[in-house]
Amino acid sequence: MERIESQETAVITTTSNSNNNSATNVASSSIFDIPGQTITKSSPDGSPSYSGADRLVVVMIGLPARGKSYLSGKMVRYLNWLQINAKIFNVGATRRSKSKNIGKDFGPCNEPLPDDQPKGANASVNNNNSMIAQDASFFSPTNQKSIALREEWARETLDSLLDYLLLGDGCVGVFDATNTTVARRKMVFDRIMERSNGKLKVLFLESVCNEQSLIEKNVLLKLKGPDYKNMDPVLAKQDFLNRLVNYEKVYETISEEEERTPNFQFIQMVDVGRKIISCNIDGYIASQIVYYFLNFNLNERLIFVSRHGESLDNLKGRIGGDSGLTERGKKYSIALEKFVREKQEEFNLKLLKECAQNYSAENDKVTVISSVLKRAVQTAEAFNDPSRYDVKQLRLLNELGSGNFEGMTYAEIAQSHPEEFEERIKHKLTYRYPGIGGESYLDVISRLKPVTNEIERSKSHLMIISHRVVCRILMAYFLNLQKDSVGELDIPLHSVYMFQPKPFGVLWHLWQYDEATNSFRELDLNKCTDNLKTVKQVGISFRERKYSVVPTAPFGSNESLSRKSSFRNSFKSGDLSGIRGNLNDSYTSKGRFVPGNRVGKNEQTSVRNELNRVKRG
Repeated sequence: MERIESQETAVITTTSNSNNNSATNVASSSIFDIPGQTITKSSPDGSPSYSGADRLVVVMIGLPARGKSYLSGKMVRYLNWLQINAKIFNVGATRRSKSKNIGKDFGPCNEPLPDDQPKGANASVNNNNSMIAQDASFFSPTNQKSIALREEWARETLDSLLDYLLLGDGCVGVFDATNTTVARRKMVFDRIMERSNGKLKVLFLESVCNEQSLIEKNVLLKLKGPDYKNMDPVLAKQDFLNRLVNYEKVYETISEEEERTPNFQFIQMVDVGRKIISCNIDGYIASQIVYYFLNFNLNERLIFVSRHGESLDNLKGRIGGDSGLTERGKKYSIALEKFVREKQEEFNLKLLKECAQNYSAENDKVTVISSVLKRAVQTAEAFNDPSRYDVKQLRLLNELGSGNFEGMTYAEIAQSHPEEFEERIKHKLTYRYPGIGGESYLDVISRLKPVTNEIERSKSHLMIISHRVVCRILMAYFLNLQKDSVGELDIPLHSVYMFQPKPFGVLWHLWQYDEATNSFRELDLNKCTDNLKTVKQVGISFRERKYSVVPTAPFGSNESLSRKSSFRNSFKSGDLSGIRGNLNDSYTSKGRFVPGNRVGKNEQTSVRNELNRVKRG
């Protein structure tokens, strides 16, 4: 047994069972099985390929309001971002869907309480002639009818999870339930072993919360959940506290006897990461989960993500390179610093007003991190007040390496290497640029893994200044996006994403720089979402250049002349299909970028006429 003190005051106790031959044999196949980096006969492009022996069931353990769903959501988001298919199977969701069709004493209320709702532990309501219990008696350990139903729903949910792993493409299934007794955990473990013939691994994850302030916050979140939607808040709180009492009567934490069970591996988290105990951790995925959980913190903070300001290579439509900023790019960097400063001050003031104990000294500074490429470093130069900003450069944030195609335009690549161009379009995530330094999206995800863990560990506000592909991948992490969406995300120049981690997920906003007013305006996220759907339906040609390579200078301005010359060759070829797609979705008649908006026919004609003039010129 080994005990390690981390810098974050978390304690991790690790034990391993080196004498367990069966566990060792099962784990051997997953050694060095790193998504995007490991090439095998079954996965020549490096995409994840897990056999049944490498697939994992994570069984949550813990009383209600102890953060199980929070941990499940964060874990699944991280694994999916690593390209490991993961999904949550929540027994409470099954219970709520089933309880609509049953009678009294078989489920919590799903409707508002009437004004004359009786007080006390036995309050109930007649809803459409179907009596549904309003109190915590459904969760009583002496209610035999409800116990039988809850066991049935647990088995049904578990079987759905096993179907996902054994019959579908799932790699990790999270069984999100209380599982508070040894008997229930044994039933779950035995069922998994029975259906998988012992091939699936099982990781128990127990969330223990002793800090009263955390429990109180979690209780408030529970009262806003689906079990108590629109209910009287006083009655809802009393009912939930009664439910807690019922669970506490039978709660059994992981015991030493369970620990001695062959192949029994578990993680025990105390107070959401203040202390972590791990035992018999076996396999790549389980080890990644432990490492990820070591970096948790609940500090209120803002995370800003932006591409660098407009660069000289942006004007020419060239990928890669190390060019500096244009004058417009420098202007954006100054405006970005002012915007971040204002948002930081607004956020800190709000924290102090809401609750002084939520405020931390870490909120006084913003950590600014840029790549080491010139255009990103120059964008960060505006953050030059050491009392406000801690500025750093990180090579991990560099743009995806273009290898032999560094400094070329997409039109040049399509003309000189059409097969490579088509291969990249068809297999965006796994395609690796040829030559020294060439990378794929999976390569970038792999090198950004320590970055995401540092983001989770950070207690201060963050400003990340990077590049198109890196920002796409970070967006996919924060928003838990599907794999096929990552390569199609539109990350515009001169726009900034603002994320705020919350117990229920991530709040986010998108702000666009308005050069005319030298300020930022918030964009409608619904329109941005609609635009993403449109992008996914666009054909093969030039999908990603909608916002990412086309410069931000308006048509007709002096700087647009540089743009005309940079696109001249592609226009002469007669193929304007890719550029038309960009213009239809991205520009108004004034040349201003508006994500999700479609340009009218007259505006399309005006822009297209200008393109034709460039072609003739």
